[in-house]
Amino acid sequence: MSDEKDYTLLEDDLFSPGSRIKLDHVLYLNEYDISELLDKSVEEVRELYNESFKKEESMYEVLQAGLKAWEHDAAQTRKLQLALNYLEIAPMD
Repeated sequence: MSDEKDYTLLEDDLFSPGSRIKLDHVLYLNEYDISELLDKSVEEVRELYNESFKKEESMYEVLQAGLKAWEHDAAQTRKLQLALNYLEIAPMD
């Protein structure tokens, strides 16, 4: 298989500090060549599939851990946003 990009990636990410993170990536295969894989046995292809799946699953877990860490920071950012809003509109003595 070639290292050329044979897929299209649609991204619909959103980041709102102190409020929201949305990661939405959808991958579509364009033209692809699987002839190299068809020369292998079912067992070999299944093993390659399982390895690839495990790599994806591991990356998903890394992303989940990052989002968990973001929660704390986002809560602090939101509190600071609210304090600034209040201080900027509060009547002055």
